[in-house]
Amino acid sequence: MSFKATSWALTVKGLKPATKIVLIYLSDRHNPDHGCFPSAARLAQDCEMTERSVFTHLAELERLGLISKQHRTKANGIKTSNEYTLHIDENPDMKNLHNGYENISGSDMKNFHSNLVSNNLKKTNTNVLSKKGSRWTENHQVESEWIDWAIEQGLDNQQAQLEASKFSDYWLAATGAKATKLNWFATWRNWIRNAQKRTGARKVVNIFDDPKYFQGVN
Repeated sequence: MSFKATSWALTVKGLKPATKIVLIYLSDRHNPDHGCFPSAARLAQDCEMTERSVFTHLAELERLGLISKQHRTKANGIKTSNEYTLHIDENPDMKNLHNGYENISGSDMKNFHSNLVSNNLKKTNTNVLSKKGSRWTENHQVESEWIDWAIEQGLDNQQAQLEASKFSDYWLAATGAKATKLNWFATWRNWIRNAQKRTGARKVVNIFDDPKYFQGVN
């Protein structure tokens, strides 16, 4: 745990709420003596999101120059968790972060740090929950990651692309309160699950595959 790193993360402005949550928890895993190399699974558990989402937000933080990543391997060549460098001291306001706190005891500093993180995470999560939903517009598109998810569920690429066209046309034409969604990826996942149910219900059974058909046939 690093008071300086986490406090720095809390001061960063202009990030999407979920991206900031990843930065806060990544910084909370930082150890100034040993480095910062939490696994994606650990960050996903901390942030309560999927590993894929964690990687997306880490890539955004790297693009913004807030962190950098180094790949690590074990002695036998097997890849292990990445090591992350937090570019804290590139922000001049953070270089003397501990000034003014020199007389605070270790336990008090730890409590101060925990309360600071807790309060800011509440604010950040509130921002996530209070975001207004949006309508599907011509500017929206079914992302390639969404297509990949549909294929993982058993659709082939052609079926996934067809469902993407149906999905887009349906929500472009939809009206009323139901046309406003907070999470379009979740809406897509439900759409694919329902499509699979509809396809299963319409499945045609080949009677020649049924042994009963041949009973009594000489």
